[in-house]
Amino acid sequence: MKIATLLVSSLIVGLLTTAATPQDERSRAEAAFAAARAVSPTPLRLDQDRRSWLQERAFEGAVVAEVDDLQAEHWIASAARDARTRALAVRTTSLPDACVDIGLSNCSTATGGYLNIDGRRLSWQLQNGVTPEDGTAAGYVLLTGDDRLRAEVWGHAGIRYEPPTVMRVEGQTYVAIPGRIAGTGAYNADALFRVTPGADPLLTEIDNETWRDADLPALLPTGLEIWKGVAFNYDDESLTARTSLWTSRDGNCCPSGGQATLVFEIRGGRLVLTELLKDATP
Repeated sequence: MKIATLLVSSLIVGLLTTAATPQDERSRAEAAFAAARAVSPTPLRLDQDRRSWLQERAFEGAVVAEVDDLQAEHWIASAARDARTRALAVRTTSLPDACVDIGLSNCSTATGGYLNIDGRRLSWQLQNGVTPEDGTAAGYVLLTGDDRLRAEVWGHAGIRYEPPTVMRVEGQTYVAIPGRIAGTGAYNADALFRVTPGADPLLTEIDNETWRDADLPALLPTGLEIWKGVAFNYDDESLTARTSLWTSRDGNCCPSGGQATLVFEIRGGRLVLTELLKDATP
């Protein structure tokens, strides 16, 4: 990973030059994406960003060169930030008072601690701060090591995070960090990682977003929808979530379609929605 970080740093320098044509802008954005993905602890989330970028540039009336330029700048900044975080050596004694540098400015650490996973210690820290893209934000970071710690995974996609929790599903260990995105939708910013003892990396991201598009439409009762984030239960081996259900006549505030339990499985690297169990009474 040190070699990858050096290569990304060199590539970032080249990407900072201004592109001359719309095609150059797209190539620059694609190269910036590849650089960001190479050092990101959450590459699947970046894949979602890329899909959103391609959809945005396909909109009628979109100024494609501007869309590509803005996205390239975002990924260039992301690559530089994550490469810097990967290179950190963090002292254990600094965790209670000082933020690990994951890209939040005006940062304060809300809380922290450690998890014992199969005899291995995994330290964690939650943060509050500011990002240029989103303004007020929250963040998390999980670290391995004894005195000198190395950041394993981190992120700041949400406005609020809760302490990480360990769960075991079908004999496999996972770490989940519940989170919420800003806005009335209170959409999920949860992060989910598989733990593989003895491997490098120790933590591998699980795709916990695409179930909404890939699995949910076929399971929703006719006339009902899910408009907001769901409440995952990470406390036992039955991975479920609770949600309200909306009809087309409802306001955003006031769902009238009752409640439901969502049942998930983890298949490969993806969270798969297998059942939607609507409560018997609204």
